[in-house]
Amino acid sequence: MNNTRLMFALALAVVGFLLLQQWQAEQLPTNIPTASSPATTANLPATPSISDVPNVVTAAAPGEVPAETPVQSAAAVSDTIIADAKAMPSIVSIESDVLKLSVDLRGAEIVQADLLKYPISLAEKDKLIRMLGDISANQVMRAQTG
Repeated sequence: MNNTRLMFALALAVVGFLLLQQWQAEQLPTNIPTASSPATTANLPATPSISDVPNVVTAAAPGEVPAETPVQSAAAVSDTIIADAKAMPSIVSIESDVLKLSVDLRGAEIVQADLLKYPISLAEKDKLIRMLGDISANQVMRAQTG
């Protein structure tokens, strides 16, 4: 019979399977929780309520009782964060020794990209090569991610 190649392939598959089983037995942790011991909620702490949150106490002079100031609500904090985000500039410039990028934070767009060390021509050394951005009145390029 001409089945020696098939027998070798079958023996190799069996040895590979046995090696995989032994490797998994050595690598897996031994203290894996099983489904026979379900987790109980009796040990878990209760969900904190607003009354559980401590108030901020300001420092007082020695011998005086410190005054209690309430903590800001989550809505007030989120409104402050949103107001700060709106006050931030929407376009940020990033400059290296070769490249100057202008990135719009709203939408993560690269609005403009200039090569700093490479002028358009030897006669016009003050005009840089603009790879991306408002190249002319008819041509506007942007790179958008996402």
